[in-house]
This record gives sequence, structure tokens and C-alpha cells, in this order.
Amino acid sequence: MISNTDLKGAAVPAPIIAGAGDRPAALQFDLAHHLPGRVRLRSAVLKGNALASEKARRHLAQIDGVTSARANLSTGSVLLEYDPNVISPSNVGDVLATHGYALGPTEAETEAGAGWADKLASAARDWAINALAERLALAMISALA
Repeated sequence: MISNTDLKGAAVPAPIIAGAGDRPAALQFDLAHHLPGRVRLRSAVLKGNALASEKARRHLAQIDGVTSARANLSTGSVLLEYDPNVISPSNVGDVLATHGYALGPTEAETEAGAGWADKLASAARDWAINALAERLALAMISALA
């Protein structure tokens, strides 16, 4: 029988148990794409950082319902495959938040959101200019009459 004293100095692999301390600090993911059962998350913190990528992959793999977690060091992304019967596709963000991860908008939403806001601001500005021009024209006409 081996006792703890027999293992002194021996390399013993640590169990893969993800706790809050295993998560890379201040890690926020952007949602690259999401299909029911599959979600790709990106983070600049993971790009080129093997240790952070592996810690995030291991921690995410421990989430109940996640069937697979693969990190891509070159893109800074993690591909999660999950069981939609355990994790509802509409609750993926909530599940990640519960485990300490912040989830930003999709890249498409970010691009669409910026374009939408610019169009709205431009339309409001155009409306205000036209309304002022109309009032000015009416004021000039009434002053001349």
C-alpha cells in the first residue's frame, strides 16, 4: 500500500476540477456564433495565451450540460458543444454568467448596432433641420405679409 509519505517529491497529476479560481481573471467573451447545441466564444485574452485558453477550456468543460469544449489558441476562441435539453439555447448567456463569464454581443450585432445607431442619429438630425427650416420659412412669410 502506498502512503502519502511514499509520494513525497513524486509528480502527481492534479485532478481537473474547475473552480472559480481556475477561470482567467476578468474574462469576457464575445459571441462569435450560436446554433442550438453549439456556441463559439471569442476573447482577446485567450489569443496566443495557451495557459489562459486551457484554463478557460477546462473550466467551461465542467459546466453541467456541456458535452465538449475546444480552445483555439490562434483565434482566441472556445467552441462549446452542449446538450440543448440541459442548457436551453436561450439561456446560454445566463449559464455562462452564473459561472463568472461576461458575454458580449455577437460580432454581427455589434456591427449592425453601430450602423443602426448612426442611421437613427442621421434621421433625427435631418428631421430637426427640416423642422427648423419650415418654421423659419413660415416666420419669414408671416413677417412679410
